[in-house]
Amino acid sequence: MNELIENELLEQKEYLTVKELMDTLNISENTLYRWVRKGRFNPAKFRNKNYFRTSEVKTYLNRVFNSESMEEYS
Repeated sequence: MNELIENELLEQKEYLTVKELMDTLNISENTLYRWVRKGRFNPAKFRNKNYFRTSEVKTYLNRVFNSESMEEYS
């Protein structure tokens, strides 16, 4: 799981597109936007598209992987 946090894409870019984040986390678009509604990620809008700050993604992943229970993050 640590390979997600050290993902090359997360190291190279300041922002990820919806597709890049979905591919990186191996989640569906529905799951991603459910997490947005729950406040896990706060996308930035640019030209009517959502982008996700990689630092926010890394912080979330660190919290998840250091948590006792993964259930609260699903």
